[in-house]
Amino acid sequence: MHHEATADRALDVLTAGETFELVLSDIQMPGKLNGVDLAERVRISWPAQKIALMTGYADELDRARHIGVAILAKPFNIDELHALVTCE
Repeated sequence: MHHEATADRALDVLTAGETFELVLSDIQMPGKLNGVDLAERVRISWPAQKIALMTGYADELDRARHIGVAILAKPFNIDELHALVTCE
């Protein structure tokens, strides 16, 4: 498991070559990029990378849905998260 506080830093880590089973980001993030921005860039650069977004807010949900990534509404239960990590 790897944790970054901003989507900007998470993108840097991915660009540096780190690989992950799942990239999970909150939609609302500090920094220049938010979670939706991160998901869009991941989809372009690493289309096979599993990515999911989570949020407790609805203001960016429509934009997030158009990317085609899983969205977890907070609060979510651990079974929902487990299903994202283990699905093929």
